[in-house]
Amino acid sequence: MLSRITLWAAGLAILGVLHQADAQPISVRVSSEAPINHFSDLAIKSWGKRVEELTKGGVKVQIFPAGQLYTDREAVRAISRGDLDMNVSITAWMTQIEPKLIVLDMPYMFGSMDEFVTFWDSAAGRNLLTGLEKRNVRALAIWPTGNIVVATRRPVRKLEDFSNLKIRVFGGRAQELTVRALGGQGATIAAPEVAAAIETGVVDGTNGAQAYWANNFPAKLPFVTQSNMWRNGFGVWANAKFWNGLPQNVRTVMEEAMREATAYERKLVAEQEEGATKKAVAAGAEVIVLSPQEEARWRAATASIAGQYPDIADLISQIRASGKK
Repeated sequence: MLSRITLWAAGLAILGVLHQADAQPISVRVSSEAPINHFSDLAIKSWGKRVEELTKGGVKVQIFPAGQLYTDREAVRAISRGDLDMNVSITAWMTQIEPKLIVLDMPYMFGSMDEFVTFWDSAAGRNLLTGLEKRNVRALAIWPTGNIVVATRRPVRKLEDFSNLKIRVFGGRAQELTVRALGGQGATIAAPEVAAAIETGVVDGTNGAQAYWANNFPAKLPFVTQSNMWRNGFGVWANAKFWNGLPQNVRTVMEEAMREATAYERKLVAEQEEGATKKAVAAGAEVIVLSPQEEARWRAATASIAGQYPDIADLISQIRASGKK
């Protein structure tokens, strides 16, 4: 990690570059579909604030949450085209650019969130992210979501309880197939539309971060089922041409600010998961933890999903061979 003296010197160098060129501050537009005060929203705002502080206003960061500029699906294309500087979105949407990222939506691919985080430091993880460069996308960070749970109107304690439930999923086709294998019906719905879908009864539940459920939906979806079925994260993506065109000193400061924001995001998720869940339970919500026997039934029911994606068979084998279940 860079020292504060190094950052101070880099900041002075940035200011020197800007003043010498008599240029306006560098403007960075960041889109996010996550709602205001979602942990990823708070983390990217902390990044923007830190960048502006370190550059003494030499870089101005504009953040547009809650799909104000683009939906996540649209933002991925906008990033690749160069119509948008940066975007924060769940990794599933980036499968439009790199189809192999669908591996992250396979059921029971990772045994813990720590394994998911470690994956990005492996050769397979680095290769996945490097492959995005061919489509003009630079991955700046992967932010874990914490526990991915299924929140529902009625309790889901065993496999049979999924019957006739319509569940919103964030991961697209692979997650829809997983819910179907469990006996329910999956529907991919963009984040800004989820609250309305729950309120109006369009869906009976949703999968997503436990921290977000605890902060937002315990009244309508009072039951949460914890399992090891999914692990996922938000990617912080940049247009590669935009990123590579920034002065090196600016990128250095942005990268340091991103490391700080990543540490903050992980801390925030853990705190919200624990604190907000306690408040939700105190208000009448129930957290259901699957028994090992029931978890094994879910794993068996969804075992065929990965086989429907032969193009990522080698990648799945690499993950499993390295001890990531």
